[in-house]
This record gives sequence, C-alpha cells and structure tokens, in this order.
Amino acid sequence: MKKTLLVLFALSVMSLFSSAPVVAMQLGFAPGSQTINQGGTASVDIIATLGAGEIISAYDLDVAYDSTIVTATGVSFGTMLGDEFLFEAITSFNFFSGVIDLAEVSFLSDVDLALLQSPGPITLATLFFSGDNPGTSPLSFINYEQGGNDIKGVENIPYDSPILNDGSITVRGGGAPVPIPAALWLLGSGLIGLIGLRRKLSN
Repeated sequence: MKKTLLVLFALSVMSLFSSAPVVAMQLGFAPGSQTINQGGTASVDIIATLGAGEIISAYDLDVAYDSTIVTATGVSFGTMLGDEFLFEAITSFNFFSGVIDLAEVSFLSDVDLALLQSPGPITLATLFFSGDNPGTSPLSFINYEQGGNDIKGVENIPYDSPILNDGSITVRGGGAPVPIPAALWLLGSGLIGLIGLRRKLSN
C-alpha cells in the first residue's frame, strides 16, 4: 500500500512538471513606446527573451516603421552573439523605405552562446530614428519565415513561432522650448544692474 502511494505521488509530481508551461522565445522593443520631439532622436533596443536552455545563434529580421513620421538613421549590434571585432560574429543591415533589414550570424559554439546569453533577456541590436513629422509610427517585425527571415537557435534550428511584440514611436510637433540655464539669467540680471548703476552715477 505504501509503495503504491509513493508511486502515485511520484507520478503526480512528474505530471505537474511535464504540464508546466514552456517559455517561448519572445522578441520585442525596449522601450515598447516612447515620445520624442519633432527633430529629436529615438533609440530602440530589440530584446529577445529566451526559455531555459535556449540560445540565438543567428537571425535575419525585418522591422517596419512609418517613414512619413520617422526616419531610420542607424543600427548598432549587441555582443550577445559574439564580438564582431574578434571575428566571433558577422553583421549586416540595409535601409529600405519603411523597413530595416538586419542580420547577424555567430561563429561561436552553442555552449559558448549559452554561457554568453544566460540568463537573458538579451539585446540583439539598437535602432536609431529621427523624428520628422508629428504622429505615431508603429514598429513591427514583418516577413517572419518568409524570404529567409527567421531566428535560429540550438544547432542552427529556426524558431517556428516566436512571440513577436510590437512597439511605437510618437513624434510630438512643435518641439519643446529650449531651457535657458540659470547662469545666463544671473549674468543678464547682473548686466542690467550695472547699467542701472552707471546711469545713476552719471546723473
């Protein structure tokens, strides 16, 4: 009887662990939304959140944005797939109308990538935009699993259905007034005082 109860207990514990939800790979933007002034700049990180034992060994992504509101001005890649200057990874990006195409391939082993990327989340790249016109530009990952766009994990196997989260950049029109430093106010007040004193002494 005791043995049967132990077996039942062990089976129930195993079923609890086996039914635990598996964390799927997620891709998103950080910050998820931000507001800048017209003529200002925005930087947005592409963040990947991985489940236990998962890695990213390569990716090819298309990020769409509204080119009537913002303009893509640059891309800076992270070091979570290796250092490009040490020939541990290779990167590439192109700007098209309303789309940034960026890719990176790591030459590191899966073991090295696991050490580098654990525990995550990891920053794959940072995108830079200028705010051209008032409005809100959505940011989204497009063309996934089409034309070679994907994210590869262990043994270079692509992730079939990662969670792709959208973001946005809002451009506020008119620009904020430029603050005048307190030191300039003091200097101006002092000059006005000196002019007043000079007039008083000359009378």
